[in-house]
Amino acid sequence: MNLAQAYIDDVTTETAKLIAKEERITLKQAKRKFIESPVNSYLHVNIDEFLSEGPDFFLDIYNNYKKYGRVASSESLYSEQHPELGIRLSHNH
Repeated sequence: MNLAQAYIDDVTTETAKLIAKEERITLKQAKRKFIESPVNSYLHVNIDEFLSEGPDFFLDIYNNYKKYGRVASSESLYSEQHPELGIRLSHNH
């Protein structure tokens, strides 16, 4: 297993733990929900951008997907809503 796959496996498990706690579901259910979400696909496609991000980051994106139907961080959504602030993001999400 390479470093990228190990990271994906770890962040998936840790994010699923947060989802399970937040949604009061089993870890197995939470892991399935995360894996089946577009957030997981986004993680796989953009892995190099996210190697320094932790599970809280992916929980944020997952929650925004559920709430707004968009795979985006809260920071990204905020900067879109307030372009006058000129916020520059480190990631394109």
